[in-house]
Amino acid sequence: MLTRGDLGTHGRFTHPPTIRIEEIPSLAHLEALREEWSSLWKCCPDATPFQAPAWILAWARHFAPDRTRALALWRRGVLSALVPFFTWDGTLLLAGTGPTDYCDGLFAPGHKDEAAHMLDALGNTAERELLRLDLQQLRERSPLLLARTPAGWLEEVRAGPECPVARLSGSAGLDGISRERLKKLGRIRRHLQDEDGYALGPGTDEDLGNAFGTLERLHARRWEGCGSPGVLADALMRAFVCTVIPELNAAGLLRIAQLKIGNRTIAIVVAVQSGRAAYYYLGGFDPEWSHVSPGTLAIVAAMKQAATEGADEFHFLRGGEAYKYHLGARDRPTYRRVLSRS
Repeated sequence: MLTRGDLGTHGRFTHPPTIRIEEIPSLAHLEALREEWSSLWKCCPDATPFQAPAWILAWARHFAPDRTRALALWRRGVLSALVPFFTWDGTLLLAGTGPTDYCDGLFAPGHKDEAAHMLDALGNTAERELLRLDLQQLRERSPLLLARTPAGWLEEVRAGPECPVARLSGSAGLDGISRERLKKLGRIRRHLQDEDGYALGPGTDEDLGNAFGTLERLHARRWEGCGSPGVLADALMRAFVCTVIPELNAAGLLRIAQLKIGNRTIAIVVAVQSGRAAYYYLGGFDPEWSHVSPGTLAIVAAMKQAATEGADEFHFLRGGEAYKYHLGARDRPTYRRVLSRS
C-alpha cells in the first residue's frame, strides 16, 4: 500500500520500486502531458473516446478548470496509467463526471492490476478533508471497479444507469434491426428520393466543420416540439459541446450522419468512434419532417457508417428511449463505486 510516507517532496510516490506515481497538480500540467496521454490511450483497446485527451481536456476547461488534477503512473519512464480527477465538497470524482457516459482511468495492457496502487494513491494524495471517492459510470470490466479496496476505506457498489448497445452484424451492420422495421425505413427512403437534393449519409469535411451549428439548431427544434429545452439550452453544456466537437474532429474521432433535403439539413447525428465501437452522443431533427422519421434514418445511416469503418458495436449511451431497442440495442450495465473513509 502507498502511504503518506511514500510521498516525495514533489508529490511523487516511490513505492513499489518498479513504478513511480506522480500527482499532476493542475489542468495546465495535464495539458502538457497530452502527447504521452494520447499514446497511452491509443494502446488501450478497451478505452473509449471519453478517456481521450480531446474529451477530458475540453470537459475540464468548462466544468472544473481550477480543480482538475490527475495521477500518472510511470513504469521505466513510460506512462502506463492515468486517472484524471477533480474534488468537490469533500468528494473525489473522475474527470468527465456529469456529461460523460463512460468514465474511467487508463491502464496499459497487462498492467490493469495497477489500479489498486492508483486507488491507494488517490486516497493518500487528496486533501485531508476528503471523505470519499465517488467513481461513477464505470463499465463492468473497469479496473477501477475491480481493484481491491484500499486499506482504511469502506466501499459500496451500486448499479448505475444502463447504456443500450446494439451489435453491428451482417453486411451493412443492421442485422439486429427487425426485418419489418428495415422494410418500413426502406419505403421511407424511396419516397424521399423523389425530393430534390435528397442525401443521407456521412457528412463532408465542411459538414464536420459546421457540425455544432447544425446540431444546436436541430437539437433545439426537436426538443421544442416536445415542450422541453433540451440539454443544449444549458449555457455550460452548450459551451462544452461547442468546444469538444472541433477537438474530437481534430483528433479524428468525430463522426456525423445527416439527412438533407435540398440545401437544408433536417436531421443530424453526432457520434464518436474509436476501435471497434461507435458512440451516439447527441442528435436532432426538424419536427416538420417527423412523418418520415428523419432522426431514425440518420441514426441508421450512422450505424451503417460505423460498421463500414470496422465497428461491431453502436453505443446509444444513457437513457432507455424506445427507439434504441427498436434498432436492436440491449442494455449494458454501468456501476458506481463509492469508497468512504472508515
